[in-house]
Amino acid sequence: MRSTGSATSAPGSADVCLIAKTDPGEAMARVESCGVEILEGVCGKSGARGGAILSFYFRDPYGNPIEASGGPEEAERPASPAPS
Repeated sequence: MRSTGSATSAPGSADVCLIAKTDPGEAMARVESCGVEILEGVCGKSGARGGAILSFYFRDPYGNPIEASGGPEEAERPASPAPS
């Protein structure tokens, strides 16, 4: 599902990726348990910050695609500093 465009293209629509230190399989199970439809289950890909990550995909209540990612590298990575 690499084409994660919004269900309805409109100004202000978003394509968001969340990076978590949680196992993506556990995170996907939690999202699914809330009644959210999973568009694509956990799959491997190259991360924006380098290295391999695991991602899954769903939509927010407005139809925007959400990618939730994580993996061993994220669990070891120190938190990014807050923007000033």
